[in-house]
Amino acid sequence: ITMHRGDTSPVKDRVAEVRKEIPGVTLSMCGNAKAAAEKREGKEVPVLPGVQVVPAGIVRVIELQEEGYAYVRP
Repeated sequence: ITMHRGDTSPVKDRVAEVRKEIPGVTLSMCGNAKAAAEKREGKEVPVLPGVQVVPAGIVRVIELQEEGYAYVRP
């Protein structure tokens, strides 16, 4: 969730650029990871503009794979 955090993202400028360059791009944050971070930090984790929070990131990945997208690991 680090890259999608509104408070500490080290790449927030790049995320904004990508959103401008690719208007239809969808960015998602795992709701489970967000909730865990909020519990650990004792405060709400702000999300960058344009980022949607999904209930579980892994479930979203599986849904996309079922739609024909491929998961490529660096």
